[in-house]
Order: sequence, then structure tokens, then C-alpha cells
Amino acid sequence: MDDLFSPRRRLNSTQGEIRVGPSHQAKLPELQPFPSPGGQVVTENEELVWMPGVNDCDLLMYLRAARSMAAFAGMCDGGSTEDGCLAASRDDTTLNALNTLHESNYDAGKALQRLVKKPVPRLIEKCWSEEEVKRFIKGLRQYGKNFFRIRKELLPNKETVSLTSFNKAFSH
Repeated sequence: MDDLFSPRRRLNSTQGEIRVGPSHQAKLPELQPFPSPGGQVVTENEELVWMPGVNDCDLLMYLRAARSMAAFAGMCDGGSTEDGCLAASRDDTTLNALNTLHESNYDAGKALQRLVKKPVPRLIEKCWSEEEVKRFIKGLRQYGKNFFRIRKELLPNKETVSLTSFNKAFSH
């Protein structure tokens, strides 16, 4: 027979029904806004960065145009077609296009005009030469996704993290 304080008895006493209903709800105090250092009341800490309601077809057309502009910019300055495709397929290219659309109050024409000046976000830099891209592709064919071996055998001047990031962007 179990005594009153045995672990088995305590475990059984905690297993029960789920309590639902108004009598089992927590009562929370009203939100009190924090005063800012200037004495003004601050209630918003976040900024709206996407307003739903943009027509899906228009959005897709805008994103295609933005990616085309990024691809063209990636091919400029002596870049190859692969450089352009890589720039166009990057997630940060799409994010840059969406942020530009938001900053342009969802006016696709204005957003595209802004993208003409800066189609590729600052984070995308051309840091792979054409020869390095060829060696990377050769490494994928020879070693699969063994990025440590690709680095060791073919691209010793690149970090393994750089190879995995490039593979992710390259495979999109």
C-alpha cells in the first residue's frame, strides 16, 4: 500500500482534467505604457513593414521585375551570367524588393524607380570569382555536399561556412 507522500501518489494527484472556463482564467491588469526618457508615453515598439491587400498578380510581376534588375546588376562590372542569376535568386534580393515596395507606399512604379538606383542590397558582394564558382561546381560533382572536402581540395582560401552559404544561394 502506498503511503500519502510516496512519489507514485503525488504523480497520480497531479494527473487530472484540463480546467476550462471563466473561473479558471487569469485576471491580468491593464497594460500601462512605459514613459520614454523625454516624458512622452510610448505604446508602440514595432513598425509595420507589410500591409496586406497588394494584388498577388501585381506583386509577382513586381518581384519578377526586381529580380531581373538584380540579375542585370549582377552581370555588370565584368560579372558573368551566373553572377546575375545568383544575385537574382538570393533571399535578400527579394527582401530588399519587398522593403523598397513598403517604403514606396506600395506604389510599384516608385519602388521600381528606387530599385533602378540600387537593385542589389548592400549585403550582396561579388566575392566569388568565375574560377572559384567553377571549382565549387566541380567539387559538388566530385564530393557531393562534403563542403569540408571541397574546401580542402579545391577552395582552401574559402571558409566552410562560406561554401554552405554559397550552396544555399546557388541552389535556389
